[in-house]
Amino acid sequence: MIDPKRVDTCGRLGAALLAVVFAALVSHKVVQPFLTSGRHVGAFREAVQVLSAGESDVDRLDAEIRAVAQEIAASEARLPTDPNLDVFLERLGEMGRKSRIRLERLTPGDVEEHLLYSELKIDVRVTGPFTAVYDFLLRLENADQLSRIEQLKIANSEPRGPCAADMRLALYFAPETEG
Repeated sequence: MIDPKRVDTCGRLGAALLAVVFAALVSHKVVQPFLTSGRHVGAFREAVQVLSAGESDVDRLDAEIRAVAQEIAASEARLPTDPNLDVFLERLGEMGRKSRIRLERLTPGDVEEHLLYSELKIDVRVTGPFTAVYDFLLRLENADQLSRIEQLKIANSEPRGPCAADMRLALYFAPETEG
């Protein structure tokens, strides 16, 4: 015969076991999201750090772009609207007199049109003491007109004699606008 006390104990034990299993399943469903959220929080923190570092890089790049834009604007301001070769040659002659060199040759080439500027190349030959030629080159570099020495060859025939400087000078000005 079956002992009712034993059945009652087995029933309680079975109910307790079911309660523990149910509690484990429920806690697994409740605790699991918290465990995975810990991993997500770590990934979120890492993403915030990457974005913060990126933000400073973007700020730095933005500052560099603004500086380049200012340099371009300053260069464009130095571009005259026409080559006005007579005025430039007059200034070149004045620089030569102040530097005590002799301008032997000035040969302008054709105007080359580019997208953002026009360019006139001029072959120039000057002679004089090296220090005077050097002074002329410094004056040319510091002139108001935007220009660049593309080629330069300096030679002298005697060790302490005058030297000759042959150069190709590029003179820049604003492109012609239609209209």
